[in-house]
Amino acid sequence: MGSQQKKRAKVLVNPHGGQGKIRSISEAWDLDAFDMAVVCSGDGLTYEVFNELGKSPDARKVLSMIAVADIPCGSGNGLSHNLNGTGIASIATLAIIKVLRKPLDLISITQGDTRTLSSWPRRRAWGQKVIWLRAFTVDGRRSVQTRIRDKDFDEGGTYDGLPRLKYGTIKGKTPEDWVVIPCDNLGILYCGNLAYMSADTKYFPPALHNGGLMDLVLIDGNIRRRASFKLFDALKDETLFDLPVVKYHKISAYRWIPRNQDSGYISVDGESIQFEPYRAEIHKGLGTVHENDQIAGASPSL
Repeated sequence: MGSQQKKRAKVLVNPHGGQGKIRSISEAWDLDAFDMAVVCSGDGLTYEVFNELGKSPDARKVLSMIAVADIPCGSGNGLSHNLNGTGIASIATLAIIKVLRKPLDLISITQGDTRTLSSWPRRRAWGQKVIWLRAFTVDGRRSVQTRIRDKDFDEGGTYDGLPRLKYGTIKGKTPEDWVVIPCDNLGILYCGNLAYMSADTKYFPPALHNGGLMDLVLIDGNIRRRASFKLFDALKDETLFDLPVVKYHKISAYRWIPRNQDSGYISVDGESIQFEPYRAEIHKGLGTVHENDQIAGASPSL
């Protein structure tokens, strides 16, 4: 199957950055008038686009109908490196014209009374915490195979039309058969489903864009300085997961709860959120993107 002909695009240009810039625009969108949303900005605006589409009464249909594409105009441009294999706007534009539509796993983040959609690997947190997770064994690494009950929960929040949450919201009880990881000395938590964090940081080499699982990396905060320097070198040659200080899991959901700490930093898709407990659950193939595997010199992660 070749590239779609006569693509109809809604182009979003955001010269200011930050959240909330597209809400008034999306209210007037005629979703039948175009089949792709082209974001000309940094990574944060793409996060907003997915969430605006997710507010539609028939969100699952809209998210499969409208493909999201990215032209890098920000500082990190990690999503463009994942989708287009480049941080150069002209090459990304050519890629969007020529490439194929592909499904992308999206992740529901529930915190307080809200539910948001996350589209790529920038969920990170610092500080002491306890984590409950639904984990799988991958390539013999330090993960745990567990069983979860096949039971739906109320999804909560204000979004309609999205898939029901299998494991509930942050306000619900944690299933008894989830794995509990006490992390008294945890320094960094990274979780995502695409390979690149930025142009020179391929944090999740084994990530699959439509595999139905997230990649979770845990690193203690009390490791020696020399070991910390080795982390940076390992990112360059993709040997991060070979280091003994790195704990790696493939998971379908997890719950994060801070402990003995009132403040810290949590980032979702490059946007800071409240330092409060949250729960994350992946939805296989919920979103749609344009991904480049045809432009010479491009090496996207999908």
